[in-house]
Amino acid sequence: MKGRKRYIGKITIADNPTSAILLLFKLLLVLSITTTPTANVVAQDANFSQYYAAPLYLNPALAGIDPRITVGLNYRSQLKSDLYPNQSSQFSFILPIMGKGNGVNHKGGLGLSAYNEIAGQNSNFKVIGINLAGAYNLYLKQDGSQKFTFAIQGGFINKQIDFTNLTWGSQFDPFVGFDTSIDPSINFLNESTLYPVFNAGLMWYTSLGGEEANGSSAYFGLSAGNINEPDESLLDGEPLKLPRLFKVNAGVDLSINEKITFSPNVLLKYQNGVFQLNGGTYLYYDLANTESDAGPNLTRLVLGAWYRYGDSFIVATGINKNQFTVGFSYDMRISSLRHPDIGSGAYEVSFTYRFKRKEKEATYEHKPRFTI
Repeated sequence: MKGRKRYIGKITIADNPTSAILLLFKLLLVLSITTTPTANVVAQDANFSQYYAAPLYLNPALAGIDPRITVGLNYRSQLKSDLYPNQSSQFSFILPIMGKGNGVNHKGGLGLSAYNEIAGQNSNFKVIGINLAGAYNLYLKQDGSQKFTFAIQGGFINKQIDFTNLTWGSQFDPFVGFDTSIDPSINFLNESTLYPVFNAGLMWYTSLGGEEANGSSAYFGLSAGNINEPDESLLDGEPLKLPRLFKVNAGVDLSINEKITFSPNVLLKYQNGVFQLNGGTYLYYDLANTESDAGPNLTRLVLGAWYRYGDSFIVATGINKNQFTVGFSYDMRISSLRHPDIGSGAYEVSFTYRFKRKEKEATYEHKPRFTI
């Protein structure tokens, strides 16, 4: 019922949210305990610290969560103090599918995403991927305050090696050293390979604040990547399967008051026998959140602090101004990969734009608050 809420301390909750919150935190605790012994090595898949700003890279089911058309970009550069840092970027576009009628009409969404990874002295090593996702919303409550979202995703990945300026052991001459005029004899190695990839995901979301737009909520997601385990080998006659990648993301949005929201989150990855665990929290502070004849006016400050187990500490900040959000984060390595020079670690920037909905569609719909 609209406006039906109460306060415990300063936290706004719905009539019966306690069991849902306790259940989610128990799940986060179990994940932390069961992954701690083996989480000292990172997974093989690329990382984005601002993973909610790369929604289709995190979980294809996120194509069905937000009822607004969304465009997002991420750029990440790792180990900047090294001479040749790894670089990752991604683009995502989400088109919601809306039904007819005045009720809950957000049926799901379509998502197009592309990503690029570059490494090497002259950007010799590249990975390019493009995927298309489709998501369907199954509502568990008539007011749309609780739902499951199911999604499938498919696409292609292209892995490339540019042999230009690369040196090989067979080019070594004991008298003159490396001699680029010597044929390296690498006919067994292909310059490029293209293979299909299939992914799937689901998200569960529940509102804990009734119909209030600033209410509390909880969400939980599972995704499986590289389900078909494609052959990614560049070597003739030596197949190499791309391992399946499993991700679990979960969190809660807790409205402390009308301006402040506290949002603890966790991300767990598992690939090829290796676990990675991220744990941390966002803090949202509304500098302005008003309504006028010209429409809503929102200015929201985002702060975040994270720990990637056994690897790095992460700090993040961002600003959300109406439809536009920009974020910046920095990873400070604590693992053996940490470089002593200033600038070691990784930085990441993100840009997200969420289009305004048509006036006739702009009724309140329940959705998570995450932005970066």
